[in-house]
Amino acid sequence: MKFVRHHRPGPYIPFITLADIAWQIIIFFLVASTFVSSLSLTVALPSATVSPEKTIGKPVRIHASESTLTVNGMTVPLGDLELQLRGLLAGAVSEDERAVVVFPADDLSFQRNGDILYAIQQAGGVVLISEERSDETRTPAN
Repeated sequence: MKFVRHHRPGPYIPFITLADIAWQIIIFFLVASTFVSSLSLTVALPSATVSPEKTIGKPVRIHASESTLTVNGMTVPLGDLELQLRGLLAGAVSEDERAVVVFPADDLSFQRNGDILYAIQQAGGVVLISEERSDETRTPAN
């Protein structure tokens, strides 16, 4: 008796189906990502001036660390910062009048700094960029 050996074809993976599934997943994530509401922090960048003699009168000064927060020398809880700034910036119209300078301490976390910047933005303040200096060269607050 003679046996005829039939060759079976190798396993076939339908790549077209995999491409369809991948395409549907990509479309799903593109559509789903547009439904996410982004509450990003948009900080207005300071603009340069052509007259270097132009100076800010008396900006609001915030000294911030991880445990303390002072506004013009008064200790303020983070939850009350926006309300305090609204009071200080009431009636201010120009960017110079709404200037807020933040002096961060070395232990200030990124999250707390973001919360402070968001409160300043919500109160209508304009954040000024200040130079970071070490404690030996830092001048005391006036």
